[in-house]
Formats: sequence, C-alpha cells, structure tokens
Amino acid sequence: MKKLLWVLIVTAVLNSLIFAKKEDVTFEYKSPVKADAVYVTGDFADWNSTAHKMTYFEAEDIYRQTMKFDEGKYLYKFVVNGNDWKSDPENPDKIDDGHGGFNSVLLVGDAYKVTFNEKTGDGKIREDGLFFDMDDAVRFNPYTDKRIRFTLRAAAHDIEKAELLIKGAEKEKYELTLFYSDGRFDYFVGYVNVVKNDISFVFCAYDADAKKYFGKTGASAGRADAVEFKSADAFADYIKTPDWAKHVVWYQIMVDRFRNGDSSNDPQFDLLPFSWDWFKQTNKEKNQGFYNVVWDRKFGGDMIGVQEKLTYLRDLGITALYFNPVFKAESYQKYNTADFRHIDDTFYQRGDLLALKGETDDPATWNFTPTDKHFFNFVSRAHRGGVRVVVDGVFNHSGTEMFAFEDLRMNKQASKYADWYKVSAWEPFEYTGWAGFGALPEFNQDEDGLVPPVKEFVFNITKRWQKPGGALTGIDGWRLDVPMCVKKSFWEDWRKVVKECNPEALSIGEIWTDASDWLNNGKTFDSVMNYEFAKLLVGYFIDQNTRISAKEFDMKIRELAVRYPQQVVFAQYNLTNSHDTDRIASMIKNPDREYNTRNRLQNADGRDYDNSRPSKKDYEKLKLIRTFQFAFPGAPAIYYGDEIGMWGADDPNNRKPIWWDDIKYENKTYKINKDLKNFMKRIIAVRNTYPVMRTGVFYPVSADDANDVIVYRRELGDEKAYILVNNSSSNRTVEINEGEEFWDVLNVKGEIKAVTKEEYVKNGAAHSDGTGIYINGEHSVNCLSIDEKATHKPKDGKVKIKLKPKTAVYLINRAYKWGRR
Repeated sequence: MKKLLWVLIVTAVLNSLIFAKKEDVTFEYKSPVKADAVYVTGDFADWNSTAHKMTYFEAEDIYRQTMKFDEGKYLYKFVVNGNDWKSDPENPDKIDDGHGGFNSVLLVGDAYKVTFNEKTGDGKIREDGLFFDMDDAVRFNPYTDKRIRFTLRAAAHDIEKAELLIKGAEKEKYELTLFYSDGRFDYFVGYVNVVKNDISFVFCAYDADAKKYFGKTGASAGRADAVEFKSADAFADYIKTPDWAKHVVWYQIMVDRFRNGDSSNDPQFDLLPFSWDWFKQTNKEKNQGFYNVVWDRKFGGDMIGVQEKLTYLRDLGITALYFNPVFKAESYQKYNTADFRHIDDTFYQRGDLLALKGETDDPATWNFTPTDKHFFNFVSRAHRGGVRVVVDGVFNHSGTEMFAFEDLRMNKQASKYADWYKVSAWEPFEYTGWAGFGALPEFNQDEDGLVPPVKEFVFNITKRWQKPGGALTGIDGWRLDVPMCVKKSFWEDWRKVVKECNPEALSIGEIWTDASDWLNNGKTFDSVMNYEFAKLLVGYFIDQNTRISAKEFDMKIRELAVRYPQQVVFAQYNLTNSHDTDRIASMIKNPDREYNTRNRLQNADGRDYDNSRPSKKDYEKLKLIRTFQFAFPGAPAIYYGDEIGMWGADDPNNRKPIWWDDIKYENKTYKINKDLKNFMKRIIAVRNTYPVMRTGVFYPVSADDANDVIVYRRELGDEKAYILVNNSSSNRTVEINEGEEFWDVLNVKGEIKAVTKEEYVKNGAAHSDGTGIYINGEHSVNCLSIDEKATHKPKDGKVKIKLKPKTAVYLINRAYKWGRR
C-alpha cells in the first residue's frame, strides 16, 4: 500500500504566507518486520525517539499518525521497536543524517509545495514567494549593540533587487544582497546599523519595471499601503553568545596524548613512552590482537605537561583550549567517567582520591583534591597568559566505575540510585549502554530529560567546575558530548545554570548535522562543533571524482554563513577534524570518501585507507584549506598535532602521542613539519591582528567554475579583507573592484610580535571592539607586524591579483606595525 506522507493530507489551505495556518500531515509506515511499536520523530520533536507513537491499523497492516505543522521544512524518521531508526522509504526527498544514513524531508505550506518557475526580468513578482518573520531570529537578527541582520525570502529567480526601507537606522534605504538560493527560494540579506531601538520598516522588491512593497500584512503596489513591521525595542531579549568566543583560536587537547610532565603520576598499567612507534605491538597486543586492546594504551600525558607547554601554545597564537574529558576515568580518553567530582588523579597526583571519605551525590560532602586544585591553578595561569579553557561534559552516560552505578549494580532495586540509570531487568541485571557499549551506562530520563536526581547532580557538577569559590578560577565553558541523546528540555534548564554561574560561559554542542533547531532560539547551546563546515571543505578542496564545483561550494558556504543568528555564526567551533575523525592531512591522501566514513583501518571498509605519511603536495593543500578555514566566520579550531603535520586514520590511529623536539621517536617518519607550523603561526597572527577577520560581515563576491576560483569579502567599519582562492592546478589572475590599496598579509614581509592590549589600543587595531582577543591587560597576543608598502594598488578602480595553483591569499586594506610608540 502506498504511503500518504509524500502526498500530504492537507485540511487547511493557506491563503496567505503572512497568516499561515497549521496543516494536518499524516505519516504512514508499513513495517517489513513485526514491530512492537513504531514512533515518528524529527527536528520538530527534538529527535525524541518516543515523541509520537503511531497507531497500528491491523486491516491495512500499517502504522499511521496525524499531526499539525506550521509552514516550513522539517526532517523526520521512524523509530521501530525503540532503537531501529528508519528514513521514509516512500519519500524520495532526503538528506544525509551525518551518521551514514538519511533523514527524510517534509515540506509544509503552499510556498513549499508550489514549484516556482520564475524568470528574472519578466516584470512579474510572485507575492506568495515573499516572506519575512520578526519572530524568526535568523530572518530578523539583532546580533550586537545597534546592529541587525535582515533576511527577506523571495521565489527563486523572481526578483532582480530587494531593498529595506527603515526608520531608526543610519540610512533610510539599504540594498540587500542576494546571498544564496536553495533552488526554491532566493534569500536577500542586509546588515544595518540602527541609531535607536525603536524601528519600523518595509521591504521593496524589484523586477524590471515591477515593484512590490512587502510589509506586515503582505505585498502591496504602493508604499502607503504597506503596513510596517515595527519593534519598540529591537534588542529586547535578543540572543547573546559570549563575546570572547568570537575572537579565539581553538586548540583541542587529549591530555594523555599531549605531554608527560611528571612520570611519578603515570598510570600503573599499559603504559608506553611517547617515543613508541605506534604500530609496534606490545606482547599483550600480539597475544590478544592489536585492535582488540590498543584502546588500553596509556602514555602518561598529564596537566603538568600541558602547563609546561602553555608557552608553546601561546607562541603558536592559541587563545582557547578545548580538553577532551578530564574527570576521573579508567580509560585514556576519559569518556567513561568514574567521578565527575574530581579531575583524574593521574593528571597530577596519583592516589589523592584515596584520601577522600564519605563523598556522595550531595555537594556538601565534596572536597577538592590536590589534583583538582592544580587544575584550577592551571586555568588561572592560562587566563593570565590570555588562554580560555573549556572541558568536555559527558552528561548522557557515565562509566561503570561511577559510584552511583556501582551501588546500583550491588544493591539493585534497594539502591539509593535505583532510578539513575536505564535498567531493563534486575535479574539478571541488564541496562542500556550508550550506542550499545556496556562500559557506558546511560543515565535515566523522563519527559523532561535526565530524571530529577541525576539532573540535580549534573547541575551541581556544572556549578562546581565553573564557580569553585574562594580564590580558585573556574572553567570558561563546556563542550557537550552527544547532547542529542538527552531531551532538549534538560539542556534549556542546564543553560540557565551555566549562565547564572557566568553569563560569558560558553557551551558547544556536539551536533554533526544542521543545528538550527538547537541554536536559533538561544535556549540551549551557544554554538556547535561545525562538522557541516568541515564536510564542505572536504567536498571542495579534497575530493576528486566526487568533488563539488566552485559554484556549488559557494552556494552551500553562503547558506551556512547565515544559517544561524550572526552572533552564533561568529561563535561556531569551526573544525576540520577531531578525535572522532581521521586527521585532516590523511583526509587529503584519501579523497572521495564521505566525511568520517570508511576511515578506520580495523574495519573491512577501511582496509584500503592510505595511512602513510602525506606528501609535500598534500601539506600544500592543507595550507589552502587552513587559509579558507581561518577566513570563514566562526572560531577556527586545531586538533592537537595538526599544526606540525601529524597524520592518521580514524580512532585509534588519530590519537597518537604528539611529537616534541626533545623526544627521540622510534619511528623516523615522526618529524615536525616546521614549514607547516610556521604557516600556522602566521595565519593565526593575521586573525589575531585584524578584527575584520573575526567579526567582519561575510559577503560573497564571485564563484568561477571554469577557473575554479572563489572570492569573498569581509567588512568591519573601515577595515576590509578579501579572501581569494585558486583551487585549480593552473595560475589564475583575478580582478576586484576596489579603488584603494591592499596588503597581501600572508606573503608580505612581516614579523610576528607579542602585543599587549595597551599597544593594541594605541595602534588603532581596537576599533570595532577588536580587543575581544584579550582576557585582560596582563598578557600579550601574537600579532602580525608589517613595515612594508602596500603590495597591491588600484588601477582604473580595480585591483589585480595573481594566484598560484592551489593557493589562497588575504588582501586587507590595512597594515599594522607593532613596537612603535
């Protein structure tokens, strides 16, 4: 029997996009196997696996559920028997779910169901294609004091130009930029400086001689007939993200693999030296199989070692650290937490946990160990050096050594913690582990997320590490592991706790796909790990047979640049790779693999993965990728060791100990790539120097498929930067329409200098709040000093740039010389 979802049962017909009514949508699923229960869920239900139970109709052998939806685009799946997630087999419209499968796409509303077939310049404007919503934080987006981003939607290929006519801004009229198209609609974007919070406005759409004004009640032919959108206070309760997060350069550290600063605290079992040849097997590994027990390896990295290398990180230009879990756990990676109350004792003073007596889930019983205090002291020292600290929060599950789980396993139903975990049977004792891993028992949930006692415990843990009290310095925020496994209502309450401790604390969610449902209302996280960005980089710069074109990349990157509120975009954790993927240098050697798939040597589909040392050509391509990464809005992130050229397939081979100059490694191919490291120092210094590279507005300029060249522009005040990328294998020449001179800041002679906040302000770089790179006035930050004339001067209103193959340049209309008074 053919399902009806794709044919949508509609009981309410929209007469106007402005007064959109809800529509009835019927989902149907015919299970090929016997099902005890089938649910439908999606982004409209926070991906809750038991959100909407479907009714079984025995005569038709089909499951059916009808629900109401507002106009829009939704993603959904069916959940069979509690854990089998299925895309809709009858719906051909689907997108990658980021986990090797697909999400089905549901389109609701007249504008979404109509196929537009418009032609720009025909003098006709589709009124039903025009749309704006002041309650949508993406379309009406106050993002900083006196600055608003507006987004008007129109039918694709329908209008030639769009304007914003506004009262209360610096100007009365702003032309909007055709920013991107999704094939069905075009989206026009404008950035406006307002002079007061009380504003009113309408839009005007143009096509040939046709003109339509668009206001609160829809389209009209005359300006006088257009009812204005109004806001008495445009900045009341607008979404806020930590300002500092928009200015940092991230560096991710897995402590065990970073630096062994003190051998006296080393783990007692399965310990290996940093110099070990990674693929050389221990006797245990020979007997039990390398990929069966390689996960047991420990290398003794500790917080003493990280502190020792703070100077290295500062010299690189790093201004923020993200630590994989640091709380007590038996594994090297610490995702199986044994004790959220304490830092792992092998990171400072092994055995100090043994001195603790009587600690429970009650924070009144908690004390700080010497290792805990050392960690807080490290945070304080990092702050004095201008470096923020964020740690992994793994609040969906714990390890089996967690005190609550141990008590539960021993006392079963009589345990004080009987409702803390997802127990499916008491005799024999059975429970749910995250992703089926028995070592990671999942915390129990109800309709509001984590059950009350676990929720309270996590809230207390959050407060403990953010606001320890006394002279101790708390962390600057959290990276949340698998947050989609916990119902969103929990995270909304958790966010309040985080912000009560510190309004400028940051939360980063591990969301691998479109995170609009998490980020666009300001109720959960400030940002996410931007894997969507990483996937695009691979698709354009690395893939060969499956490579996307310059124009396709351009359109996708444009959409990503305005997918979320601007203050969220600037705070995104923009990575290329992490501990959960193969390293970027190895990705380059292995094109045409879907991001983070077929990349594990131990799996059958990864046996042909090339895990050898990347070539010089590979590293040149890596520089190209980094150049774009550091130019795109958001905070760029580096996974430990990538700056010196480390390579490796996915887990466990992406987690080798880092290479240091003072260690003689058994494998002679483990050599620091000094050229790459120096390049990274330079590109980081450029970002630190120029505010426009951090919070400048991002504009598309051109995308040329024939020459494989893309160009973008960023603007902030009077500072302007062009990003020009030649992804071809030939020399290219590009012209930009500019009448002023520019510096090629990546290639001009320059010197990296440590610059204090005082000098930064005196030298004029602090305009437009460029001081966001500083925590206080006590430390310096690496910046680029240029004492050369402009490298590119205009001729006849144009600036010409020559680009070598597989390279990119930054042209910026300003140069700073540090050290002068």
